[in-house]
Amino acid sequence: MSLRVGPFWFTCKECYAGIVLLDYEMKCPKCGRQIPVFPKEKTLFTDNAISTMMFYKKDHGSYQPLGFFIENIGYELLSFTYAFFDLLEKEQPEDKKLFLDKYINNIEIDNDERDGYLKKHYRDGIAGVLTIYENPGFKEYLEDKYGPMPKEDNFLLSFLKKVRRWFSNLIS
Repeated sequence: MSLRVGPFWFTCKECYAGIVLLDYEMKCPKCGRQIPVFPKEKTLFTDNAISTMMFYKKDHGSYQPLGFFIENIGYELLSFTYAFFDLLEKEQPEDKKLFLDKYINNIEIDNDERDGYLKKHYRDGIAGVLTIYENPGFKEYLEDKYGPMPKEDNFLLSFLKKVRRWFSNLIS
């Protein structure tokens, strides 16, 4: 099951580069243009990534969802993030930042001249999640920001479990 969130992404008005919202005040990773301040109701990539990663890990034991449709640059960055953290926990490298650099270098970009900026942009996004992963941790971060995590008897969680069981029964 895949929990769909809409990572906020946009296009730079100067160079038309696709950009994922990593911070409320940021520069275009391609041309360096200062991006206007975003409204605080737009959710940062880090929060989207951590929330969904915790759900998937609890639901089926890995950060990568069982099915995931990549429809834009925001979802592509989420997919790379999920895969990175699954690999990170499997490999357990001593130097996580060096591990991230190697991971990013292995990402293939179709048109390096047009989209070469994406590797740095993706690295920045995943590095933000990695910083929280190392300290204070995903659960602590979300609880500090949004309050205590919902209990198992939460309606949405129990509903999602029922739907998953229903689909599992259909398939088997």
